[in-house]
Amino acid sequence: MFDINKIKYQIPRLKLLRYYLPPAEWNSYREEDILPYDSFAEKVDETARKRISTTDVADRDIDNYNLDSINLYARELSEVSDGYIYIFGMQVVNYRDREYKEKLVKSSFRGLTSEEIGKVMYETDEYKIFRIKVEDVKNTLDKSYINYEIINASLRDEDVLEGFAIRDKVIYLLYNDFSANEKGDKNLYVFSIDSDTGLSKEIYKKKNFFSEQSDPEIFCTDRHIFIYEYSNDYEKTCITRIDRDASNPVLVIDENGEIGMKPL
Repeated sequence: MFDINKIKYQIPRLKLLRYYLPPAEWNSYREEDILPYDSFAEKVDETARKRISTTDVADRDIDNYNLDSINLYARELSEVSDGYIYIFGMQVVNYRDREYKEKLVKSSFRGLTSEEIGKVMYETDEYKIFRIKVEDVKNTLDKSYINYEIINASLRDEDVLEGFAIRDKVIYLLYNDFSANEKGDKNLYVFSIDSDTGLSKEIYKKKNFFSEQSDPEIFCTDRHIFIYEYSNDYEKTCITRIDRDASNPVLVIDENGEIGMKPL
């Protein structure tokens, strides 16, 4: 049951989807939804264009595209930590061809297919860590835009970010190899990020206990980091504990469910 004494305010519905161009013929948003190209948009735009420049976009010149929209899809939210709520999510950035009307040679835009629209639109996305000030949430009106900070870009683009934990403004991220190596093994990696400076480093690496596993998890206390690994059917659980600086790794519970506190 909720403790009514702890509920100080109703959480507002926050807007995370931002539009920067007048709506195209296939869009459903309105002119009044358009936002100015501010410092937030400029920073996201610059980062996204740099990322696009490293990929193969041979069928179009992104320099001829304008920033259309920025959206944030939250996958996981943290508890309040040091006045912030941290978010693991996907930021989606859309661009529109400046000459889209000339390139879509139809007398009516009503019959456009998604494939045709895709020829004049370009979408790029990236999973990142973000944070929002709790005070901003409290002071934001319902259905209003809220500012959020980008803490980091993906540290291991080729791998899977399974989760994160926060303590004392330090974010610990757990990555899992996307595919097995030549020996058939997969590894887990723990990175630490200073949430104020954005500086990051890999602090721990270990081989997965299970060849077929469910999504692992990471937890943090004042002294330790815990890595939970599960078999594919969740019937078995292994728990590894390391100090916050990644020293003194210990196998707390092995794949047989036995508590051993075995140094690794």
